[in-house]
Amino acid sequence: SYSALAGIVGRSPRRDPTLAAARHGGGAPSPLWHLPLDKRYQQSLNTVGMARLSRTEQAARNRALVLAAARRVFLSRGYHAATLEQIADDAGFSKGVVYSQFENKADLFFSLLEARIEERSAAHTRLAESAATPRLEDLVDLFVRGDEETPGWLLLVIEFRVHAARDPELGRRYAEAHTRTVDAVADVLARVLGRDGADH
Repeated sequence: SYSALAGIVGRSPRRDPTLAAARHGGGAPSPLWHLPLDKRYQQSLNTVGMARLSRTEQAARNRALVLAAARRVFLSRGYHAATLEQIADDAGFSKGVVYSQFENKADLFFSLLEARIEERSAAHTRLAESAATPRLEDLVDLFVRGDEETPGWLLLVIEFRVHAARDPELGRRYAEAHTRTVDAVADVLARVLGRDGADH
């Protein structure tokens, strides 16, 4: 809202003792004064209504905001170049908020990967169960559109896969996620081909 924006713009280190102390290394640090105007406005909107949220609801909300920021940063910078500091800054939080939700950068990426798998699996299932008879061509088209709608995602996954190949634990977790993806696709293919074949 305009009032929220005006409130942020009006606060400066000179006028606000809290911000001034934070800028010079004393007092409680403020997450807002050093951010660009659009980020400060976003963070202000992010905090509207927090008093009405339970601790569980607020944690879930923070997690969703961090995941959205991670998606943007990973896609724009790649896995290796992205940092948790950049993700926290994009989300309008301190790095401590990120660490309260995720163990490290790899854990954060896996959460994005799991969400992506579930999202695409749900879309494929909807097609397989649609009232109209789906064809194999329809499923392939859905695969292609899914990749086109998120430019850079495949390259990001390839980059992470190479990284995970050097770490046994990350490699194990990635293999499990990949297996779930393959199984889900195989299931949808079998259902689509079964319906398509029944109509011929």
